[in-house]
Amino acid sequence: MDETPNLPAKTQQAEEKPQLPDNLRQFVEQVGKPVTNRQIDNYAKLQELEDRRKFLTTVIEAWEKQQTQDRDLRKKYADWLMYGWACRSS
Repeated sequence: MDETPNLPAKTQQAEEKPQLPDNLRQFVEQVGKPVTNRQIDNYAKLQELEDRRKFLTTVIEAWEKQQTQDRDLRKKYADWLMYGWACRSS
């Protein structure tokens, strides 16, 4: 007969369902392998990069909006100057 091998204690613990309060069970899909410090550091770096990307995207969008508004204002001012000079020289 096929007997299941004795698994190490760590493996047996990982396969057992975690003892969680009822209100938290709905949020936990599964419990996997332990997380290493390196994985935590990599995740922190990834979060920092995403935050920096969002910050830079926001700054660039604000700058583009400001430049567009500035160009529109300059165009209106130039149009009024041209209209004024045309009326003055008539």
